[in-house]
Amino acid sequence: MSDEKILTFDLSLKKQRKRGVKKREFNRCNHNQMLADEHNKVLECSECGYIMYPWDYVFDMAKKEESIFNHLKYTKMEQIKLNEDLVELKRKIRNAKSQLKRATRTA
Repeated sequence: MSDEKILTFDLSLKKQRKRGVKKREFNRCNHNQMLADEHNKVLECSECGYIMYPWDYVFDMAKKEESIFNHLKYTKMEQIKLNEDLVELKRKIRNAKSQLKRATRTA
């Protein structure tokens, strides 16, 4: 086997290259009033002047909506559980009252 056909890889370069989605810092404003700049195709916050691409704005809105939807779903599940607990407690109170009536009649 000749040395010309052997490939060598520099492992120090592997650390420098990262695959996948690039992580960006999230320096975003929390204001909801955006002005559309049609010429540059960007959005600018009317309160703080932060410039954002429309895709980022739509993506942030979708994440917020998903968060609200998940919170609503969790709240409904919590309400169902609490209603079931309430029915169980009412049943226990009714049983306790009837046991007390029976105990006072026999005594």
